Amino acid sequence: MKINRLERLGIIKRIGLTPTDLLHVLNEYNKWDEEASNYGLEFLLSEINLGKKKSAKMIKNKFIKNCAKKILEMVIKKYSNNLKKEDTNFKKELLDILVNDKKYPWNFNIKMPIVAVGAPASSYLNEAGHLLDANIILNENFEIANAIGAAMGEVLIKKEILIRPNTSDESYFVYFNNCREKIKKLDNAINYAKKIGKKNALNKAKLAGAKNLNVNINTNWKEVCGSFRENKKLIEIKIEIVVSGIPQKNNFKNKVI
Repeated sequence: MKINRLERLGIIKRIGLTPTDLLHVLNEYNKWDEEASNYGLEFLLSEINLGKKKSAKMIKNKFIKNCAKKILEMVIKKYSNNLKKEDTNFKKELLDILVNDKKYPWNFNIKMPIVAVGAPASSYLNEAGHLLDANIILNENFEIANAIGAAMGEVLIKKEILIRPNTSDESYFVYFNNCREKIKKLDNAINYAKKIGKKNALNKAKLAGAKNLNVNINTNWKEVCGSFRENKKLIEIKIEIVVSGIPQKNNFKNKVI
C-alpha cells in the first residue's frame, strides 16, 4: 500500500513520538496509552542498537537541556537587543556551555519566574529549572496542554508540494491538495508551487488567528545518477512551506478552525 499517497490525500495523518510518550516509557507518567508510547519508541529505535529504557532516558535528558537553552535564548533576546546576526554562533556556544554538565567558574540564575504548562511540565521544566537555578511555577491544572498550550503557543502551518517529471514529454506535474497541474518548464513549475503553497499556508494561518507571520520555504531535490556519473535524472522536487505566527487573543472566542 502506498502510504505517502494516503497521507497526501488526507486519509491518514503522520504522528510522532512526544516528550509525554517518553515519560510513559520511563513509568514517570501514565495518564495515557502506555502501550502506544512503548510501540512508538520501539519503532523509532528499530534500526538503532540501543535499549528502550536507556534510549528514553537519553532523549529525555537531551530534551531537558533543549528546554533550558530555549529559556536562556528567550532571556538573551529580551535583554540583549544589540546582538547581531554574526553573533549567532557565539550565542549558540554560550547556551551549550551554560547547560553543560561540566563545572565552570561561575554561577548564574534567572530571576524572572517561569510558568510551565503541559502534561510533562512537572518533569521536564522542573529539571530544566534546576539547570538554570530558575523558579518554575506549576499552577493548578498545569497539565491541560491542549487548551492552554494552544492559546500560548505558536500557530504553525506546514504545506508540502511535489513536482515530478512527466514521463511522456518534457513537462512537469505539480501535485497539491489532491490536484495535479501540468507545467511545461521546470522553473515555472517551481515558482508556481512556491506561490500556491505560500498563499494556501498564509490563508490557513490567518484563519487560525495568527499575526506577525513568518514564512520559510525549502526546496529539496531528489535525483539519481544516469548511465554516466556526470548525468543525473530528476525523480521529484519537494517544496516545503512553513508559516508560523503568534495567535491573536481576541480570535480564540467562538473560533472554529
